[in-house]
Amino acid sequence: MRVRGLVAVSMLIVLAVMPAMACERGHSLTPPPVDTAVATATVKPLSTATVAPSATVISASATPEAEAAHPTSPPPSPAIATKPPPPTVVATEPPPPTVVATEPPPPHGATTYRGTHSGGGTVVLRVSADGRSVEYFQAKGFCGLDGEYLGGMSMRITGGSFYWEEPFNGRMRVVSGSLDAPGHASGSVSYHSWEGCHRDNLTWTASAE
Repeated sequence: MRVRGLVAVSMLIVLAVMPAMACERGHSLTPPPVDTAVATATVKPLSTATVAPSATVISASATPEAEAAHPTSPPPSPAIATKPPPPTVVATEPPPPTVVATEPPPPHGATTYRGTHSGGGTVVLRVSADGRSVEYFQAKGFCGLDGEYLGGMSMRITGGSFYWEEPFNGRMRVVSGSLDAPGHASGSVSYHSWEGCHRDNLTWTASAE
C-alpha cells in the first residue's frame, strides 16, 4: 500500500512538472490518462487499525472531579483487642460492730432470775448459791433498743437487799433490788447513755427459773 502511494505521488509530480518543461522546449505535452481507480486506491488513508497509537486509559475515578462526585469510603480499621479497665476500688468504712449483751454461764448452784422492767425491756440476775451476792445483773431494752443495756456488775446482798451506782456525765446510773420472797426479786433501775437515752427509777420484777 505504501509503495503504491509513493508511485501515485511521483506520477502526480511528474505530470505537474512536464507541462512546464514542454513550454520551455516549445512543445506541448498532453499527459496520459490516469487510472483514477488506481489513484483513488493509492491515496486511501491508512487503516486506523494499523497506525492507531496505543490509547492511554485514564480511570475516571483517578481525577479529582470524579473523586468529588463519587467519594470512596476509607478501609475499615483493623480491630484491636483492648483490656477492660480495672474496677475502681472505693475504700469504705466498716460498719460499727453490734454490741450484743451476752450472759455468762451460771456458776454451780447459782439461781437465775428473769423478768422485765417498766421501760419495756428485760432484766436478768444471778444469785450465788449461798445467797450472799448478786454475781451478775443485766437490764436492757432502754428507749426501745436492745443495744442500750446496763449490766455486768456484781453486788453484795445485805439483809436480802443489794445496791449499785455509778456517776455518768452528771447523772447517776443506779441498780437496786431485794429478794422479797422465795424465788422472787424486785427493784428499780436508772439508765443514761451518750446517745441521749435517759430513764430514771424504772421498776423491775424477776422470778427464779
